[in-house]
Amino acid sequence: MRYFSVVIKGLLLLCLLTFFLIIAFNNTHLVDFHLFARTRNFELPLIALLFIFFVSGIVLGMLGMGGYVWRIRRKLAHAKKQEKNLLSSLSEHQEHA
Repeated sequence: MRYFSVVIKGLLLLCLLTFFLIIAFNNTHLVDFHLFARTRNFELPLIALLFIFFVSGIVLGMLGMGGYVWRIRRKLAHAKKQEKNLLSSLSEHQEHA
C-alpha cells in the first residue's frame, strides 16, 4: 500500500510539473519591466521575469527566517545540554544510592 501511495504521489508530481512547464513555455513573450519610474526599461521574457522574482522571494524568505531558525537551534542545543547534565546527575545519584 505504501508503494502504491509513493507511485501515485510521483505521478501527480510529474503531471503538475508537466503542466507548469507547458504554461511556462507558452509565456515566453517579451514584456517591459520598469525598475524605477525614470530609468530605462528592460524587455525580458515573461517566464524569466517570473523566475527571477520567484527565486528572489525564496531567498528573502530564507533570510527572513534565518534569525528564527538560529534562535530555535540555540534553544535546542541548550535543551540537549540540560538533558545530558540531568542524565549524568541521575546516574551519579543512582550509583550513590
